[in-house]
Amino acid sequence: MLYPNPATNQVHIQSNTAEILKVDVYTALGSLVKTTYKSSQINIESLSKGVYLTKITTDKGLVMNPFIKN
Repeated sequence: MLYPNPATNQVHIQSNTAEILKVDVYTALGSLVKTTYKSSQINIESLSKGVYLTKITTDKGLVMNPFIKN
């Protein structure tokens, strides 16, 4: 689960059953703008307002979640 959504400064990822290995953040047009490793918090302060997609790689597979940056 990704929260809060919409977000202003940080997005948090909650996973009770899987270990987060890597998180890639993409713009709505598919450009990679941020990558974090082994973190459940993503600082999005520097991103422009808009819609983004996260690709979350865990020890159990991939999960993709959109979020809105205010």
